[in-house]
Formats: sequence, C-alpha cells, structure tokens
Amino acid sequence: MTENAIVPEGLSSETNLRRLQILDGRQAWSRYVEEIRRYTLAMDDLMREMALEKLHEVEFQLRLRGGVVTKIRLAAKTPNARLWEAEDQYEIDRARRRGRLGLLGLQAKATCQYGDYLDTNPRFRYLDVHHIWPETLGGPTEGWNVLPLPKSAHLHRLHPILDELVRQTEPGTRIRLL
Repeated sequence: MTENAIVPEGLSSETNLRRLQILDGRQAWSRYVEEIRRYTLAMDDLMREMALEKLHEVEFQLRLRGGVVTKIRLAAKTPNARLWEAEDQYEIDRARRRGRLGLLGLQAKATCQYGDYLDTNPRFRYLDVHHIWPETLGGPTEGWNVLPLPKSAHLHRLHPILDELVRQTEPGTRIRLL
C-alpha cells in the first residue's frame, strides 16, 4: 500500500520513515471519481457539463502537485453556506465567461439566507454540496472543487470509498491519488 521510499542515511526512526512514505490511494480515488461520473448521468445538461469541468480541474490541480496530497487536521469543517457560496460564484463566473448569465435564471434579490450568505440561487438546495477533493486532504473550498449531489450519493456512496484514506490516516500522511 506504500510506495518505496529512499531513506537518507542516519534516518531510521519510525516517525521519519512514515513521513517519507506515500500511501497508494489511486485505486480508491479512481473508484470515487468514477462514482461521481456515474451521478453526472442523472444531471441535467448544464449541471453535467459543469460537473465534468470540475472533475477535470480537480485532476489538473492534483497533477500540479504530483498527484500526492497530505492529510491535514481541520479545526472545523467549512460551513455549508460557504460551500453554496463557492458553488454559486462558480456558476455565475462561468455563465459570464460564456455570455450565458441569463440562462441561470437567478433571482433579482436574495430568496433565502444561510448564516451571513444571502442566497439568490436556491435551485439545488435539495442537494448536498460536496468537496470533490476532500478538504481533509488539502482540497480547497473553491467553486471548481464543490459539487451538488444527492445526499444519499454524498453520504452513503462517496464517503465510504475514501473513508480509509480520510478518516483512518493521521494528519501529515502523504497519499498518492493520481
């Protein structure tokens, strides 16, 4: 499950060896991404198009890091309102870039409030917004890294795939995803 690590001479403590090792999470990551792709088939055309763009961007960002991430300890999970804000901003920015802002059908003013976030786009609130690249593995809360999915998909299908990597590893553990 770990890649071979070259251990510098004189470095023999178990802790230092663990830091040099990289867990191989490629199989779990591949299943996880495939499961997300499976859910895109049930999305409308616009949501599917955005979801596939986001998966591509996550893969690009991971490749920039050599496909290896480091497990971090979170002080607190990102509030749901912040995730929805990132999702909405991504949709708005994308629509502006493509000259299709009117297609989103956004309200003229906020229709709901989540904490400090005034929500103008409540279309997908029956869904659960989800980090594609988990934040405990260093995934940022950016629009390209969050995706609305059915709650059952998020909690019961996706979480179990990465649980071993996310919940059963110590902070500081390096994991190869690509």
